[in-house]
Amino acid sequence: MKRSPHHNWHVPTILVLLAISLSLAIVGGCTSNALTPENGNPNQSKLDWLNEFFNDGGADRGPSPFIMEETVSGLIGPKGAVLQLNLRGSLPIVFRFPAGALKVETLITIHAYILQSPFGNFMLYDCGPDGTVFDVPVEVLQPEPRGTTTASLFYFNETSMQWELQETSRVLNGTALFHIYHFSKYGIS
Repeated sequence: MKRSPHHNWHVPTILVLLAISLSLAIVGGCTSNALTPENGNPNQSKLDWLNEFFNDGGADRGPSPFIMEETVSGLIGPKGAVLQLNLRGSLPIVFRFPAGALKVETLITIHAYILQSPFGNFMLYDCGPDGTVFDVPVEVLQPEPRGTTTASLFYFNETSMQWELQETSRVLNGTALFHIYHFSKYGIS
């Protein structure tokens, strides 16, 4: 079998490209953003911060991390409705209550806060009436900063008195979509 004169050129080129790719993967693994045992899972770091901050009352943390707050209320019935918050300026944070989420008309109140945390701004929502359960999940649409590819929803478990990860969402067209099945305290980062 006769080989093309270019055959001998392709093999070394492929080997060089593989070596470069492997080198970049190794170097990339040494950056501070990599998930390594030293810096752990980013969601775990956020959970640790939430639990430490809220369980010890934020003692010795310096100035208050609360940057901004807003409250919105509305009567939501079986037909559903939308509540919006404008904490981040022009892009609203939307709580969409679909038809059938609630069986009876209920006064819904959402207290929203922006907290400054070691990993950037963190949205905190205290939703009520506390413990309200939805027959159809409520959608939360939250705008995210440019370049953000994922966002995580955390909730405060009243039984364990700990924050827990509920869901991680891909950011599409600058917005993260989450589903909540009951009212509690929620955080999004």
